[in-house]
Amino acid sequence: MDAGDAQLFGEGNNSCLSPEIAKIASRYPESFLNHLRAAWEKDGARAAEIPAVLTSLQSTLVLCEDGVKRPLSTTYLPTRRLRAAVQKFILPDDNFPFLQFQKFWSLEENVDAWAFLSLHLGVGNEENLDLYLNILKTIRAERPLWHWSQKCPERILSLYLHIQITYGGDKGNREKIREVFEEHKLVQSPKQHWKRPSDCALRTASVSSWQSASNSQPHRMRLLDHWQSALLKTSLLPLNPAWNTTEEELTTILQFFSTTLGIIGSSAYLDLIYLLRLSPTFGPVASQWEDDARMNYETINDSLEILSDNEKTKLRSAFVVSANIAMRCGDTLRWYKQAECIWCPGLQSSIPGCVNLSDEFKGLEDFFVGFLGVKKSCASYENLLHYEPTSDSVDTVKEMLLTLSAVIAEKGRTLDSAPLLSKKILPVRGKDGKVRLCAVDADFYIIDRPHLDVFKNTIPVLDFSLSDIARLMPFLEWAELECHYLSWNVEESSFLQGSYPTLLDGRITTEKARGLLRIASHYRSPRTKTLQQRQLLLRQLEGSRFIETAGIFREVKIILADGSQVVHQLEGQLHIVKEDARLRIYVPRDKTSQELSAVSLPRFLIEWLMTDPGSDIMEAINEVSVSLVKSIWNVRDGLIQRVLTEEGVIPFESLMPLESLIPVVSTNFKPRKRIPVKLPKPASANFEVCPEPAAVKPEPVPVPGLTKTESPSKNLSAKFRRILQPVSIRAKVSDDGPALSEIPRAKTPVKQHTPAPFKFPEIFISQLGNPSDPEDVPNMFSGLTLKDRKDT
Repeated sequence: MDAGDAQLFGEGNNSCLSPEIAKIASRYPESFLNHLRAAWEKDGARAAEIPAVLTSLQSTLVLCEDGVKRPLSTTYLPTRRLRAAVQKFILPDDNFPFLQFQKFWSLEENVDAWAFLSLHLGVGNEENLDLYLNILKTIRAERPLWHWSQKCPERILSLYLHIQITYGGDKGNREKIREVFEEHKLVQSPKQHWKRPSDCALRTASVSSWQSASNSQPHRMRLLDHWQSALLKTSLLPLNPAWNTTEEELTTILQFFSTTLGIIGSSAYLDLIYLLRLSPTFGPVASQWEDDARMNYETINDSLEILSDNEKTKLRSAFVVSANIAMRCGDTLRWYKQAECIWCPGLQSSIPGCVNLSDEFKGLEDFFVGFLGVKKSCASYENLLHYEPTSDSVDTVKEMLLTLSAVIAEKGRTLDSAPLLSKKILPVRGKDGKVRLCAVDADFYIIDRPHLDVFKNTIPVLDFSLSDIARLMPFLEWAELECHYLSWNVEESSFLQGSYPTLLDGRITTEKARGLLRIASHYRSPRTKTLQQRQLLLRQLEGSRFIETAGIFREVKIILADGSQVVHQLEGQLHIVKEDARLRIYVPRDKTSQELSAVSLPRFLIEWLMTDPGSDIMEAINEVSVSLVKSIWNVRDGLIQRVLTEEGVIPFESLMPLESLIPVVSTNFKPRKRIPVKLPKPASANFEVCPEPAAVKPEPVPVPGLTKTESPSKNLSAKFRRILQPVSIRAKVSDDGPALSEIPRAKTPVKQHTPAPFKFPEIFISQLGNPSDPEDVPNMFSGLTLKDRKDT
């Protein structure tokens, strides 16, 4: 074979590799590289441009130093540098694919002449990632495992560390490493078996720590150890003791396993998951296990203390995404996900799509509810949620609602109201007297005040007694049904009708008036927006007069969703009217009613103070403001400002404008809600000045005017009312007082009489301060300064 005649292409064919090349490689493998070099010097430039020729040359079998023929592209040039790199990890007699060169062709002296092998034909000539992966593949394929481990066990660790430190930082390198390791099984286990990364896990295979966590049942741990070897992934921890790693090396090798190879981290939780599968449906090993699914979860619960936070998170997630909760239904073991379970002691009805764990796993609430997050509910809630009502089940539903309300008082925040409120569970009595179960979106009202019971047979109402409504309030608040309270939806107005008034000896003292003004300013009364309004309000309070009469009434009205109105008239307690620079406060003549009105006066005053004089709309009432009025009403005048300061009411100096005050933030009240209905447009009303009521004189006393104090949230149209006395009175709502006009009747007027002087009942004497004049008669309202009676 003459090297001078070597050529890559045959005669007349410059596109295909000459058949002679393959024949020479087969017959003369020792000299083939010399022949290939000579041929490349002639035709290499043209061959490098033809991919088919290059592919054929790369797949040609050539002789290596170990006497084995390999494809040319899988071999390496035996340079000193590559030999030194390879010899760090494999022994001299190992079969690494170095090319076999004839001795008279010196590779080191003519390395440039052989550069074409690496540039065009895939022969390795660089110390790169591929070199070290091929070193590892050589160890994996060419050496008996037991023989290698006995002679140089630490070189596997060194090779892993070198690959991680040198090449593990690049994402592309990591993907390549992972693919090669997966294809060729290049992970060595502690027991010196070769595994794919996907077949391995980073966890301690020993169960000694598990036994210490559950000493009472070591047989479970032995069974788990057997189950590990049969079903679970191969554990890489602890590492091969022969590796004798330092702390730095341990950190690097764990990073190589987890980050570069993608081997899952500490996975003792997987053992626990497979432990759950030790049942008669999962093979012969399960026959050694007690026929009690509860014991599996007791073991898991005992083992939680040895799991890391990361393992606990993965264990919890495994119950969410997979059916790992076992429940026995007769002789059948069924598996459920966490979302398909509920913890509800005392549950009577079945829940579609859910299984109740509380009966089967008593004592494991902390594990299922606390650790796994199984939904916990109460039996009264679930029984009502899944109850199928019948025509005669109204009483049953009412009892269930009362029971649930008692539970909600303690656990309301843990229960979801939306599923329950979408069902028809509310007993509503209609206008026809029949009780039907309705959903929350039905039109109904809740009678929450005794005097509103008059509406019971005229509007749809929740069919509970007033005492049961009190028991039901936790449920109503939880279900956000307060907007159905009848007291929130009725329009109440007071008026006077057919009685002779008597001016009482008393007024609101200056100190109490200033205290009321301070409270009104603190809670942003619409009557205190400007300095002028405050000055006017102070004059009105200081000039207040109390008038006794027997004709105080109140009207309660509700406008239903269909636009119809239901009106009832009841006996009233107080009636407040503003006239010029003073207030008229009408009180009942009956002494018992006077006592009740004394209790109601603070709230009436706050409602009046919080009502806008222009729109007659009342702002939200803070219950603390009512309590503050009661407080200053029961102390001496000299202590009023001190009491308000201690209660945190902002003081004012020289009646400063409202905008200069610090905003008041209060959460002690709930704004009034109303069932949305269409209301008729209110009629306009104009008012005239009401004359002063007559004092006790021998002359006839004029009858007082009819004045209506409107509801806080509505501006009602005026009405003419039938008067029982000799004169008919017509009045319209106004903050300036009533307008009186006499309308003569056809019949003969009733003879007028002179009222007797007023005397306070003795029961009020103890509520008042010492009068300035011993002869003054004590007033029934604390906070009134007794003055000489003035004739009007």
